[in-house]
Amino acid sequence: KEQYRVSLVREEEVVRELMAINSLALLGHQIAQGKLCQVEFNDTGIVAIEGMRNPLSSEAHTANPAHFTPENPVSILSGPNTSGKTFYEKSFALNLAMAMATGYTCADSATMPIFDRIIYLDRVPAESERNLSAFGTEIDYWKKCLEELEGGQRAVICIDEGFSSTSPRYQAA
Repeated sequence: KEQYRVSLVREEEVVRELMAINSLALLGHQIAQGKLCQVEFNDTGIVAIEGMRNPLSSEAHTANPAHFTPENPVSILSGPNTSGKTFYEKSFALNLAMAMATGYTCADSATMPIFDRIIYLDRVPAESERNLSAFGTEIDYWKKCLEELEGGQRAVICIDEGFSSTSPRYQAA
């Protein structure tokens, strides 16, 4: 029994190592094909991404830029339904996470600081165990996101469908 358990642990370790090697090979292949660019990390707080694409999408779509500076750190996206706002936000968050994990991202060029946190907040679910309305629950989530900005740490927060817990009448307001 003991020999078998040791052998099984070793097999799991080998499988984990092979998966890591496969991931590195795939990353190298994507870099060689020009699908990824090396990120230039900076201390200025500037985020400048040109030709950003979604790293998880194999479909052709419009490449977009993303620009943020310490003087202009907020951007609000608006547009009609199905115009690509959510796709853009998810692409942005995924590219930042990928850059932080590998030093490469799915864009033509990219410079950015190293972030302490990357947060993506999608439609807030109503929590039945709480004594708050759906809107109250959403405000709680927003407060938690804003708390992440305290303490001088660098954080990116993408909020999709903000205030979607309210009625359409109040959303417009």
